[in-house]
Amino acid sequence: MNKAIAVLALSLVSFASSFAGGFGGPPPFTNGSPLPTGVDGSYLGAVSGSNMSGVIAFQYSSGVQTAPLARNAWVIFYEGQVYRGFTDAAISDGRISGILGTSTSAAPFTSTSSSVSSNPPFSSTQSVVIASNVNPSGYFNAKLNNNSPTGSFKGSGMLAGKFTRTIINNVTGSTSTTVATETISAPFKVNGVRSRTGP
Repeated sequence: MNKAIAVLALSLVSFASSFAGGFGGPPPFTNGSPLPTGVDGSYLGAVSGSNMSGVIAFQYSSGVQTAPLARNAWVIFYEGQVYRGFTDAAISDGRISGILGTSTSAAPFTSTSSSVSSNPPFSSTQSVVIASNVNPSGYFNAKLNNNSPTGSFKGSGMLAGKFTRTIINNVTGSTSTTVATETISAPFKVNGVRSRTGP
């Protein structure tokens, strides 16, 4: 009798093992995801920060990031300028690491202010030009909730780069020009979901 019970118990263990992942654990080769398709799908994250708003998108298929650039891109509005580029992302053990590739050039931004006085005669004009070579890049890190039916993720990142600011002052016919190199260093939060599952 005891021998029969032992054989039955061994059979049950073997049967359960053959269905690994169906009893609370993830299926094999799914990068920790409980879904049969693993982490495959289209991901979309909302970016928020001081004077900043944007989106980050990337897509996974067969356990790796897909090739179409249009599905792996980011767009961020920061302090009056719109920057955009391509996203490189990697998912491993429930964590997402991403790089925001160098953005394409934004249009030059010019701001002009003037004042005029007739007594005494006086005129002043100041022009501030931010050069079109503003090409920030960045990164983000996030935690992927594999137990979420939407594959939600949240984390933080940084947008960084350098740009040239030119200030031209014209005061009653006398002109002076100041050129300075400044930096963008803008932290942000990212919250998103897997908007579509599967390859």
